[in-house]
Amino acid sequence: MLNEPFPINSWTLGGEGHIVWRKRLVLGGRFFGTTHPREVVDQLNPGRTMQVTCGLGLGQLGFNLLPENKLGWKLYPQLGLGLSSFILQSKQIYDGDPVQQSVVNVLATGNDNMAIIQKMGVAVDFGVGFDWYKPFKNFFTIVPGLDVGIMFRLEAGWTYVPANTYWKREIDDLTDYAPETKFDGLYVHAGFGLGLSPK
Repeated sequence: MLNEPFPINSWTLGGEGHIVWRKRLVLGGRFFGTTHPREVVDQLNPGRTMQVTCGLGLGQLGFNLLPENKLGWKLYPQLGLGLSSFILQSKQIYDGDPVQQSVVNVLATGNDNMAIIQKMGVAVDFGVGFDWYKPFKNFFTIVPGLDVGIMFRLEAGWTYVPANTYWKREIDDLTDYAPETKFDGLYVHAGFGLGLSPK
């Protein structure tokens, strides 16, 4: 039993980038992930921890619905396709004993009882993005012929992982779906970044 359950919803960390081609077609991608460690409450086997790490990577295609405007606004529905991954780790902790945590001891004896299993599935994403972009005209140059500007981005949508997938290890495949976990559902992203535009 864990000292507290893994969260159903959580903050994620990642980044994204995109280009607007011919003022309409939006091409981009993003990656987000999160990780959560937990202690296992077990009187007969104390000191065990578990950690779940999950991530999502997508390529995205969108279409800007707004004409070029002085406010620098862009609004676009978008479709994404990529991969969702979960990694579940279980390990015995030995209070920092340098002998037990040595490379030779771990490889020779396996005393830390380390187990790593993972699953990966195809993810489909449906969303809407909004950008506000303000270039600093002729302020400084990173790429010749392009102005640098500040960008605010707001994005909302739904990620769907359609198939159940088996858990796997590096040396073999497991025969269980359970625990059935997926990096999908409703999301909202907001953030600031830098943009480039023709001078």
